[in-house]
Amino acid sequence: MTTTIQAKFDGRVLVPEEPIDLPVNEILTLDVRQPRFVRAMPSMELRRNAHQQLAVDAVSGVNLPDSALQRDGIYED
Repeated sequence: MTTTIQAKFDGRVLVPEEPIDLPVNEILTLDVRQPRFVRAMPSMELRRNAHQQLAVDAVSGVNLPDSALQRDGIYED
């Protein structure tokens, strides 16, 4: 019997994404593969840390004149 399930690894165990019908207390053989097309979303903690680092590294007091933001100041012909 072959059953394919989607599961997440929580650092200790694989947690199925949906209920599965497998025998309890029976040894199973798992073939684990990570889909190539799925890119894991960074955790909320990782995103929060990145945002905080941006705030720490931010440059304050930058004052650009309006002429620097005009096309002639950005692009050279």
